[in-house]
Amino acid sequence: MNYNIINEYISFSKICINKYLKKILGKHYNQNIVNRLLKVYVNSRYYDVYLSSGKDFANNIRENLVNLSETLKKQEDVNQVDYAIESFEYIFYFDNVIECESINDKITEIENFRKDRLNINRNKKFNIDLFETIKEDLIKKKEYIETIDNKKFEFNYELTNLNNIYDVQINQNLKFPAVYNSAIVDKIFKSSELSQRKAAIEFSFAALKVLKDVIKGNFNYKYLVKYPSGVSSKKMLTNKLFSILDNDMLREKVIIKLDYNDFKNEKESIYEKIRKGFKFAIILNDDFVEEEDNIKLLYIFKYILVKKDTKLLVEKRYNNIINI
Repeated sequence: MNYNIINEYISFSKICINKYLKKILGKHYNQNIVNRLLKVYVNSRYYDVYLSSGKDFANNIRENLVNLSETLKKQEDVNQVDYAIESFEYIFYFDNVIECESINDKITEIENFRKDRLNINRNKKFNIDLFETIKEDLIKKKEYIETIDNKKFEFNYELTNLNNIYDVQINQNLKFPAVYNSAIVDKIFKSSELSQRKAAIEFSFAALKVLKDVIKGNFNYKYLVKYPSGVSSKKMLTNKLFSILDNDMLREKVIIKLDYNDFKNEKESIYEKIRKGFKFAIILNDDFVEEEDNIKLLYIFKYILVKKDTKLLVEKRYNNIINI
């Protein structure tokens, strides 16, 4: 089973975009041109690989597509490259880059584009087919996000002292029989076994939050989630947890909080995950000894979490400190 929310969403979006371009371009559709442009589009749209040069999201993507088109024109039919680039302008509206007030109005524009630029005769069946295809795909995307957005749990996204970094906190919203008092419920909710299971929910909702940000063209926010103690001893659960974040964007945007004791106990497993690109934030507790070797080792962590009322030497040595 593929647990990765963003991978699945992007994979479906790529299929949709390719489908729309094939319908729009008709006889002028060139698979090689579309594939290369689509790769740049996805990297710009969903990963911000080329780093946005301005605040206009659509224009940033457009610039990257046009830059590639100059290279493509030296290798492919110039007209087919131009037609593909022009067709991507409509994709912005169907892929939530630019708000689309009316799909039908955009399809009318596409119909005119096909007649005037592509010399393809008007076809009422084309309009109906494209409308139904886009409508169905948008519904599927909406339903996909809604199925993940489980209302049994509530999440708080608390802003830390560092800009655009939020601490994800899950609130238990399940109904227990009245015979259980709040202390027992709290104990059950915070038990090691349940914490490990709960982490899968927390990881998934952080990934969903990143996906919602990306859909809006926002690449600024990062989220902290809690690493469950002892999970490395459970291979299947560990694989499931980290498969949720196994995506270039998620590995950058979702940072895993780790207690210092857990790091000491599961050091080799954590090193392996860091080598694979996952980012961790270390929580320093009273067991942390401020010896030089220990302080130097902290450089491997994306952030260092310390209590507000403590004055540690590491706070003078590092500028990636988050107060808790």
